[in-house]
Amino acid sequence: MGNDALSSCTKKQKSSLVQRESNITISRQFNSTMCSILQGDIFVSGLNIVNCSYEPADSLIVKQDQNIKKRQRDEIRAMHVGDVMLTERQNLFLLHAKLPMYSEIKDLQKVYSTYEKCLEIADENILSEITFTEQNALNFAIPKQYNAECLIRCIINYISLNPQTNLKQINFLSNDYTTINIFKLELDNILEEMKLPNLAEKNRKIFFEFLNSTNCEEAPYFLSTGLTTSFAHLTEKSAE
Repeated sequence: MGNDALSSCTKKQKSSLVQRESNITISRQFNSTMCSILQGDIFVSGLNIVNCSYEPADSLIVKQDQNIKKRQRDEIRAMHVGDVMLTERQNLFLLHAKLPMYSEIKDLQKVYSTYEKCLEIADENILSEITFTEQNALNFAIPKQYNAECLIRCIINYISLNPQTNLKQINFLSNDYTTINIFKLELDNILEEMKLPNLAEKNRKIFFEFLNSTNCEEAPYFLSTGLTTSFAHLTEKSAE
């Protein structure tokens, strides 16, 4: 729905939004893609922002973006859970993604598949960079730890399955230090566990079995500060 290729987009004048800078808090390379956690708000300059929430049409970035036409705003508001739509933003691009209104752990199935669709659409449209954000709407209630694991495992899995991806830079952006620290820990934990192939494959299987389960009342291993394994657990496995 509304996923126009870049070739169909025309160059527009910059809007009057104030542009700000972001700070890199951590960067890790996986295959040929750099994954970074950024500190900043959604109006930073030079980034293709993923505007994701249950009501992406009500996010501040949409309300203040003069490049989004009324027809596009109506399309964004009419999106169903799991839909992703591309619009132009100051010679860059916005990916609007409708996540479920989180109420129970099985909603993470749709969260993961929506993030995956964002990566696919960005890749199909030959974007070299995209930046996921945290909550752009008041009803974004996905627990930070669950959100961190879904997004980072989705990114790592996508890069693994698509080594020739056009995406060379994938960011997560937040202005909240607690959120940043959770995502930093999760990124490091997942990349660290990949140094231990047996552990990495075991956790990957558990994660996808959980996502594909028809009974998702309890997450089998969403227990650590991140959601996968703690550094202590990794150290114990390394010593075995």
